[in-house]
Amino acid sequence: MLPFVLSLSASLVALQALPSLSEPSNTLEAATAGPSSIAIFQTGDEDTTIYMMGTVHILQPGLDWETPAFQRAWGSADAVYFEADVTSPEASQAASAIVMREGILTDGRTLSSFFSSAEKASLNDALDELGLTLSVFANIRPWLASIQIAQRALMNLGGDPTAGVDMMLIERAKAEGKERRYFETLPEQLEVLIGIPDEAWADSMIEGIDELQDTEHYFAELVGLWWSGDAEALGAVMTEAWEATPILKERLLDDRNIAWAETLSQLIEEEEGVFLVAVGAGHLGGEGSLQEVLEAEGYAVERVPN
Repeated sequence: MLPFVLSLSASLVALQALPSLSEPSNTLEAATAGPSSIAIFQTGDEDTTIYMMGTVHILQPGLDWETPAFQRAWGSADAVYFEADVTSPEASQAASAIVMREGILTDGRTLSSFFSSAEKASLNDALDELGLTLSVFANIRPWLASIQIAQRALMNLGGDPTAGVDMMLIERAKAEGKERRYFETLPEQLEVLIGIPDEAWADSMIEGIDELQDTEHYFAELVGLWWSGDAEALGAVMTEAWEATPILKERLLDDRNIAWAETLSQLIEEEEGVFLVAVGAGHLGGEGSLQEVLEAEGYAVERVPN
């Protein structure tokens, strides 16, 4: 369940979180102890430059992840592309309406009904470490329960959605008057979650038990790979995490990368200038990455030295 932190911004920022039992993570502090080397890629043509960077949607406050390459890209960018606008009141209201309508099971089923007795016992053991039980979610649909559990797990480690890279950059762009553009609307991003079958979400909850039981080390591994700029290793970890439920990777990463590459291709052909793309780091690593899709369309993509 934890790969959401690198793949879907709105789900972790805009949806109401369960109360956390926050404690700082020493393991995460160790993973981010050295200088940041986050990966930044570049593509475009003779009159259009596009920088692409991966983000983490929930982080501990106070991390200094900026690199010289990021600072150059940010300073030169005429506009910044984010996944979705998660800060406007209108977006929040739309999200709340969708969650109220699509986040509840209305056919008499409960979340527990998706699992066998053995699976329920294993899930409850994992949830107990977060201060939760399956009964807390009652008739919550699996997609929403998955997001809320991931939020709780990460916030228990001291993670804060407002300290996530996306939120910080959106607020910084506002303060500096830098143009903000979005690949998706918040409702569109939530519809991606809703469109995945309940059974696939339930399967992913079972597959994610080990992650929940060792959230601190798993999250530190993801953030550490992002911090060190190892995009391919990060992509491999996320692919493995979703190996048993490939539809999640297909819908949350692959399909969206294809759509975003089309937007960027149109941008290259129609506009001049410098642009920065800041999306979940999971989109920039492994098979089907945004860079790979752009390269398949004939664009050269290279890593920017720090």
